[in-house]
Amino acid sequence: MTCARRFLLPALLIALPPGAASAATVPSNLVGEWFGGPQYAAAVYTTDLGKASSNSTRLLLNSDGSYVFTRFTSTQVASSFGFSGYPITCQTMDATVERGQVAVQGGRLTFKPSRVDRHLGYSPPNLNNGCKRYAATKKTSSGGDVETATWTAGSGVLTLKFGAEAVKFVRREPPPKPTPVDTGLDSTLRGEWHLGRVLSGEDYDPTKTLWTGADSTSAILKLNADFTYERTSLVVGREYGCNPKRLVIEKGRVSEKSRVLTFTPTASTTAKLGCGSRQTTTTRNGVKPYQEAYEVRIGVVGNSALILTANGENLYFARPTETPARSTTPAVSGPPASSASSPSSSRPTAKWTASGTWDAVVSVDGTTHRVRVTLDDDSPRIIGYGSGPVRFALGDSAAGTLSLGLEVGGREFEFRAQGRFDGDRYAGEGTWMRGGEVVGRGTLTMTRR
Repeated sequence: MTCARRFLLPALLIALPPGAASAATVPSNLVGEWFGGPQYAAAVYTTDLGKASSNSTRLLLNSDGSYVFTRFTSTQVASSFGFSGYPITCQTMDATVERGQVAVQGGRLTFKPSRVDRHLGYSPPNLNNGCKRYAATKKTSSGGDVETATWTAGSGVLTLKFGAEAVKFVRREPPPKPTPVDTGLDSTLRGEWHLGRVLSGEDYDPTKTLWTGADSTSAILKLNADFTYERTSLVVGREYGCNPKRLVIEKGRVSEKSRVLTFTPTASTTAKLGCGSRQTTTTRNGVKPYQEAYEVRIGVVGNSALILTANGENLYFARPTETPARSTTPAVSGPPASSASSPSSSRPTAKWTASGTWDAVVSVDGTTHRVRVTLDDDSPRIIGYGSGPVRFALGDSAAGTLSLGLEVGGREFEFRAQGRFDGDRYAGEGTWMRGGEVVGRGTLTMTRR
């Protein structure tokens, strides 16, 4: 087999010129790996030949004048699957590895092989089902045809010209730059999270009294990539005849391990308003480090929820949304306005909301699950929780989507519904999911209590 055939080209044999053996070593712009076709790891061209699965060539030129040339040839073979006769395509590979010395004289390279190893008819790593796998037939020979080619190199391309035909090789493509390792807080946790109906910034000022007029619990949690956090929590209690309130503002460090967040405050302010008192009491730096288990859930329309759990109590946070423009009528996709209202009325129509407790019925393939869920509608996002088997609730009141997570028979399922809120009722159809796979279809109906 001639050298030109080794390089996949017709040959024009040129006699080895006198003194070629003492020619200069390989110049630096030629030293290295040169490829034709797919590029495998260096070991595949010498010791791990069985890992190649397509036509490929590599020419390795060393500064000391040694070279290694490897060629892989893939052959497709028509076959059939077992006794069925179903047509399939099988594949065999041939590999040739040639080692020797190369001499450089000006614009000419002379290759003098010393050993050629051939691995014939072996099967590549991946085969169609039904294809028989074969081991390589190995043959080794000493020496070989000496051949000379003219060469040019530039811009990462080496051209070897044997007579009138030329073949091009390229430098190995540089490995992709490694993706920077993000050593910060988990990206799914970063950013701002809201619980309940969040007030404006100044309403949470502990030196003022605006927060004492709040009628519901709310919180703002900011988790930063550098493991710092800020948290504002306004807790409105429910006691007979009064609603005690506690405002806690803290900032510090947060760490994550095994789905548990550890908060270590570096500064905190706690303001309290008890029953039967118009005066608030304030303490500073009284919040000790604490832990909360967490879970992040993704809803039907991509909205996310952060569930923090401590002492058996779940706190449901959602990403903040842009404040919608104030309107005297409900959203188009929401329930119709009350018939008591008219366009000419100067009294604004109360904004409809999905907030509240609902009796829900999930019917899937003849099986019915009756549960109770409590929803908090922050227009349009919905986040909620429930009793018994209910793990979470996520939705969008404007889009009419609602996702319920249920634990049934010790396994977690999710029903993803698309429907419509209509006053105190909801009706939708959707899919019954487990582990990201659709395992059934059904309906979801709800009635507000």
